[in-house]
Amino acid sequence: MFYSNEISISYRMGDIIEDFHEVIPHYDKNNEFSIKISNIEMFVILTPCCSIEHKEAIIVPLKKINEKLIVSEFLRDNLLLVNMPINKKISMGEQAYNKTLEKMPLEEQILFRNINVSYEFCDYFVFDGNDKFKEYSLERKRGKDDIISITTRCHMISFKDAMRVNSSIFERNGTCNKILELTPVTRKTLRDKLVFFYSRVPDEDKIYLP
Repeated sequence: MFYSNEISISYRMGDIIEDFHEVIPHYDKNNEFSIKISNIEMFVILTPCCSIEHKEAIIVPLKKINEKLIVSEFLRDNLLLVNMPINKKISMGEQAYNKTLEKMPLEEQILFRNINVSYEFCDYFVFDGNDKFKEYSLERKRGKDDIISITTRCHMISFKDAMRVNSSIFERNGTCNKILELTPVTRKTLRDKLVFFYSRVPDEDKIYLP
């Protein structure tokens, strides 16, 4: 089960909350600053449960699924597989997998073939459909006359969209405005992928590390 049947009165990692806005800072080529405010209905808390205090938390907007996720038939049938390490050839689809290999030098092909399981779209985490979410359609053009389409209630976050907010609602024993809470198992899945996202070692650093 993805969501808990009980909603606790305190905030936890993975909680879905309302009544915030996404604020995106921007500097143009002349270094002039501006902000963009998006009207997002729901957000997800990324701060670890025991660290939500002093009116501060890290939150990330909950958005519709990126249509590129439905290109792979394997992911299209179960979008939640994005949340865990899976076989790369299956997750990408055989056609995309072979095209990727064709573009690689031989040495990289060998390394690529040796990958058993891995996370795909490592900054994405998909939230299962729920009655709290509106149903919507997704379309993705795969070829000249090949259009893939699905209808879903699933939503997703990108860890890259995370932002720090300061609000009195995060005070302990305050009013709680969450609408959904993850089960402990789902929360662990979110935590594991978040850890992977931030713990990846870039190739240029690997030669300096044991």
